[in-house]
Order: sequence, then C-alpha cells, then structure tokens
Amino acid sequence: MADRGNRFVTFDRRSSAMIDKLSMHPGVTGAMHQELHGAMDSAQPSATGRAAESTLAALVERVRGETGVVPAHLIELQRVAREYDCLIGIRPVDRLATELIESGHPTKGFHIKGKSANWGPQAAFICVDQRFSKLEDKPNRIEKFDRQVQSCIAEGYAKRVPLTLSKARFDKLLGEGLIDRIRRDGNGMPTTFEAKAPSGAVYSFEARHIHSAGEVRYAIAHRGEPIEVLAPPKDGAKPLTADYDLFLIGPRLDDLGPRDNLPVPDVSHDVFRVRLEGYKNGIPDALQSAYRQPSEFYRKEDTEIGNASSRVRDMIPIINAALVGDGEAVVHHSTDSCSPAAEPDANYPATFALPQKIGCFDEICIVHDKYELAELIGGAKQVGYHVPLNPLWEKEVTSVRRESFLVAREQLSANLR
Repeated sequence: MADRGNRFVTFDRRSSAMIDKLSMHPGVTGAMHQELHGAMDSAQPSATGRAAESTLAALVERVRGETGVVPAHLIELQRVAREYDCLIGIRPVDRLATELIESGHPTKGFHIKGKSANWGPQAAFICVDQRFSKLEDKPNRIEKFDRQVQSCIAEGYAKRVPLTLSKARFDKLLGEGLIDRIRRDGNGMPTTFEAKAPSGAVYSFEARHIHSAGEVRYAIAHRGEPIEVLAPPKDGAKPLTADYDLFLIGPRLDDLGPRDNLPVPDVSHDVFRVRLEGYKNGIPDALQSAYRQPSEFYRKEDTEIGNASSRVRDMIPIINAALVGDGEAVVHHSTDSCSPAAEPDANYPATFALPQKIGCFDEICIVHDKYELAELIGGAKQVGYHVPLNPLWEKEVTSVRRESFLVAREQLSANLR
C-alpha cells in the first residue's frame, strides 16, 4: 500500500488561520467554537512520533476536498465519536449538496427512494423524472425509480415542486462546469444553456427570470416543461437534497451487547437462503416461510429507519442534535453495514470520524477503497473496537479478523495435526 505519510497535514502557524476560518463558518455553533479553539490547546503528538502536531481544524482542511460533509459538521461528528467512543462512517456525499445542506435544505429520508442528480441545473436535487437523475445513462433502472418516486408522492412523503435556482447557485454550477453555453438577454439574464449528462448526451435547458422574496431566481425548464424536484409535503419547504448515509457505527468491543442485535441478523434474503440451503438436514419448518417469501424475512425491519440495532437507533438523534441542533435532520436511517440494499462500489470515498487515531488513520479521515477500509477495520479491531460488517460487502473487507483470533486459529490447527 502506498505510504500515507505525505497525506498528513502537520500542525504549524497556519492552523490558527484554519481555526479562525472555520470559526467564521455560518454553520458553526457556540459549542463548535469551543471545540475548534480547544483543539489547538489539546493537540497531542501522534503515535508515529511526527515532530509536528495535527489539529481537528487541520484535518478538516485536509479532507474537505474529498468529502461532501459540511466542514463544521466534521468537527462535531468527531466530538460524538470521541464522547461515545465509537467509529462513525459516512458514505459519499455529493459535494454539490454541501452548500444546500448548510443553507438549511431538508435531506431525503428513508421513504424517498429516488436518486439525486449529479449533473445539470438539477444537480444534488431529486428529480420527479428520474431521466434527469444520476441514472440518466442507466435506462434499465430509470423506470424502477420513477415508480418509487411516484409512490413516495402518492403516500404523502414528498411533493413535486418546480426547480428554481438562485443566482449564486446558478453561478456555482457554471463555475463547476455543470452547465455551459449560456445565452443571455439584453439585461444579462440567462435564457438558455446546456448541460452534459452522464451518458455524454447534451441537454438544452431554459431559464426564466423570476422574483422570489426579493431574491433573483431562475425557473428551469427543458423543452418548455418545468423541471420538477421533490420537496417535503409542507408549505414553503425547500427542495430535498442528499442526506448523510451512515456507513457504520463501531463501538468498543467491551461495550458490545444486546443493543447491537439486529432485527434481521442475516441482513440479506439471498444470504439467508444460501445459509439455509447449506443445512445438512434440510430447512426447518419454522424457517420455510421466511425462506420462500422475502416480505416475511424482512418483516422485522423498522419501517422508518430500516434494519437498525438499538445502538444505531439511539445514535441517529444524537448525531443530528450535534450537527444541526434544531435544524433539518441530516441522518435519517440505519447504516449500510446492515442494509440489504448495500452497493459496495458506491461506498467510497467514505468519511470517518474516529474516537482516536487508529494506525495511520487520523481522527477525521477519508477511506478511499476496500483495501483502506480493510486496513482501518483491522486496526480498529486491534485496539478494541467491534466493526459491524455487511455480508454483501467485498470479501477483502468481510474477511478481516482480529489478530488474536488468527493466532488462536493457527495454534488450534497446529494442535490438531
């Protein structure tokens, strides 16, 4: 594995400027101010004996280009990890959603299954027509998610609203290269523009200048039809954007107990079926119904947050309170480590908040691939943490074992020879 030493940001006089910069961030609360400035005083030398010291502010600066988590939220997430002595991982967050989250846009919950967009003027929003989502180049999946969007609207979990963009948002998308070839009217207002989709196709859009609460905004359409996005079903609600999907929560091994039991321990119906098919004496009658019917197998899942342990259920409001206070929740459902819909290829880069430095992984860090995840899991196990693993994840990850277990297995094998 490549040497990570050159990835670390060391503590120097610039850290003071970083702390001041983060302290001025609009999302930083009074408690966060104390955390930021206290970090400078409490920084300790790293286990590797580096002469320089790292601070949380420096670590935030190091990772902010690779994560869509709001910078101020990273400080608070690490505080939660330290206070509750656990690893907290978050799956990739679209960086185009970051400013929407920090400006108070609500994030999609467990019942909103539509995919957000990663291109065009609708980037980071959930389009009613999933052709305009990140699935644009996957036509075989669009119909399924179109149905799910219509279902969440029909069931009252969301409503459709026309997409409008502020001038600042429009300019940001232009600066990011998400839109181009803009034509403007005599007053300099955009009227038409183009955007390249994931398939490589170029789409034309229209922008109509409107006034909203004294703010210049643009109503967006495609071929004369308004682009519609999902919003909460209440008056005046801002459109929904991406949430923070928890990757995993890993407690201390000595804290492991009934609170960590899952309603559906096998996680996946396919995994469950394979396990039962390996029974030498056949499948017990008591398990036949769950074996044949996925709905029966998943019956014990929580309808609001999914296959969640009591620990995860308790941690969701704790994390939300730490990150946003009374604002819009950013975490809504259980972790990917116990999700039957896990997509391992979509898990990276993952953002982690650790209770302490673990091996070469700092308290706030990015895990880029399955090999780094396996390394972090191995290191966490060595220092006394339990890391829940989804059987649907990569074998390089699910095969990680505690060193003491491997030693004991080798000794047992030697004794049996």
